[in-house]
Amino acid sequence: SALQANLTDFVYPAEEDPSQTGNNALQRVRELATARGLHVTSSQAATPREDKGFDRIGLNLRVEGAWPELVALLRELAQQKPAIYYTTLQLGAQHGGPQGAPQTVFGHLDLYVLKERRP
Repeated sequence: SALQANLTDFVYPAEEDPSQTGNNALQRVRELATARGLHVTSSQAATPREDKGFDRIGLNLRVEGAWPELVALLRELAQQKPAIYYTTLQLGAQHGGPQGAPQTVFGHLDLYVLKERRP
């Protein structure tokens, strides 16, 4: 029972449909980003695939905004339960705008969540 209780910190339960799990997780990440003042320019949940006895559901997100807010989002994502895992994280700065204006940064996040497979 202790192992099962701990599992809920890392994996979504089997009861929910995998596509719905992906959509819900993506919506949660989008809400976290916009709450930090970041602009979500694109997002997508991938089709679930089997990975070592779990459904692995990819989440793809691109955000733009200020550096401190992006760092805050990354910190917050690392604290989520069930866990949100990183596959790839690309960060960059967008040049342009008036001199002395705060620089806009972007983050391209390839994330995933795990869901228990139904027996």
